[in-house]
Amino acid sequence: MIDNPREEEFTYNPLKRINTAVLKTLENKGVHPYLMTLASFLFYLFASLSFAKFPLWIGGVFIVIGGGFSLLDRQLGKRRRTLDSINQYFKSAVDRYADIFLFIGLLFRYSNADNLLMVFITSLALTGTILVSYTGVRQEFTEHNVSLGFMERPERLAVLVIGALMNHMVTALYIIAIVANLDTLLRIRFIYKILKKEKF
Repeated sequence: MIDNPREEEFTYNPLKRINTAVLKTLENKGVHPYLMTLASFLFYLFASLSFAKFPLWIGGVFIVIGGGFSLLDRQLGKRRRTLDSINQYFKSAVDRYADIFLFIGLLFRYSNADNLLMVFITSLALTGTILVSYTGVRQEFTEHNVSLGFMERPERLAVLVIGALMNHMVTALYIIAIVANLDTLLRIRFIYKILKKEKF
């Protein structure tokens, strides 16, 4: 494992070479990872607005761009050795806001269309999204890091992007609503078993 991300930067992979060149440029310009986090959040807001008022595929494209900035944020933090607990906490909070705004955009879309069923399904998807994150980081009662399940943030965003680009958002929301809430129940059960065992 390489501790210093600069030690091995040559690669024959053209995408990785482009990625490294972009990171070097940002680092040389003194760009702080916080700016990448905020840029990512801005594109997620654009995606939310697109989900609310415009064709869904536009929102999918904005999510992809926002995800790119989010990736650069983490990589740049590692290069500058500023990926500390404060930065991670800030990024986590901003990401939660971004997730919520995406679903708010969809709720606005379906409520304007008087599609009460999809308003309900979208609300379930939003609830599962929040609780998956909450049950994963809530560790006051146990030292275990809970990362069980199939619907972490990258997977949720991937499902939303596919749904948006293929114009199958209804299917995407059903998947998130079902799987995210199942993941939440799985995590609750896992933590309950740990606490019960530690109690005795």
